[in-house]
Amino acid sequence: MPSRRRSKVWLLIPFWLVQASAVYLLPALFVERDPTNILTNPADVVDTLAEPDYVLFALATLVGITLCQALIVLPVLPAKLDRHARPSWARCLIAGSALGLIGATLFYLVLAGGEAARLWRVPDVLANPIAPPFVSLAVTLSLIASAIIRRACARGIPIMLSLTMLALIAAMILTGAAFALAELFEQLTTFELPTAGWVTLTALAVLVPWTLGTLLIRAYLRRGAPTQTEEWALTRIARWLFWGSAIEIVAAIPLDVMVRRRTSCYCSEGTFWTLVLAATAGLAALGPMVFFLPLARRRQRAFQGLCPSCGYDRRSLAPDAPCPECGQSPLGSVGPSRSAL
Repeated sequence: MPSRRRSKVWLLIPFWLVQASAVYLLPALFVERDPTNILTNPADVVDTLAEPDYVLFALATLVGITLCQALIVLPVLPAKLDRHARPSWARCLIAGSALGLIGATLFYLVLAGGEAARLWRVPDVLANPIAPPFVSLAVTLSLIASAIIRRACARGIPIMLSLTMLALIAAMILTGAAFALAELFEQLTTFELPTAGWVTLTALAVLVPWTLGTLLIRAYLRRGAPTQTEEWALTRIARWLFWGSAIEIVAAIPLDVMVRRRTSCYCSEGTFWTLVLAATAGLAALGPMVFFLPLARRRQRAFQGLCPSCGYDRRSLAPDAPCPECGQSPLGSVGPSRSAL
């Protein structure tokens, strides 16, 4: 039976390969060098895919999205028989790497935003988010975060990390919506938002929804139905975020087409970043949504006293007894741990 459980994990590999292909191909398909063309020239797509900088950027984006997805999933991923045991170093390193990457990215955004607002000038060596200084910063922050999680989290990785990452995805979607509305206002009027205004809008659109979103998702999880496991609640939240990003992409495409016809540098316009943020948020939410759904069903069965594998009624068995129907071992503590929130 353990081999049966492991075989289900391998089903995630095709999803990751599809995700990697999307991260690598989609930007090259939609970033047109000639903004007057709606469809990208196939020759330009091939040239873009072969550029070393593009390959490196796509790889960094894929690693970032994968780590963020892992950070959402890890707090509710079963660990041996006890999901509340001290997390292994491998799990701590994955969670710490995601936090370190987020910290380094926020630091880069602060530097870039300050330079755009003409508050300071960033040296050329720091102008690239995948340059060695930022990689070193991300690695350092990752090791520090991993050590803190390993030392401080004696009963598993806290689910607050899942909530914080889901709130960040929501903040990305709302930031994209703010960019689209600001761009629409500029297109319909003669007003042009200065660079400092775009920087302020970005900061407010990220930080405020991120903070409020974390608190709201936490409250939603704590006040869930008594028979609802954490996985069901997180599955529903991830589904909302995915469809929200999809709706935003569909709504922003017509405006982006209009902007491309009026400017020669559409990559600096709000609609371009709306599509980038919405696509990134959608991919980041899709992974947990796909993973949580089968896990939520297994947890819900165990929470109701049934075997998580075959559905056999376990209520008359000892908590640590294997299932007499399929031989599956229990998952350990499966009830909601909202009190830890």
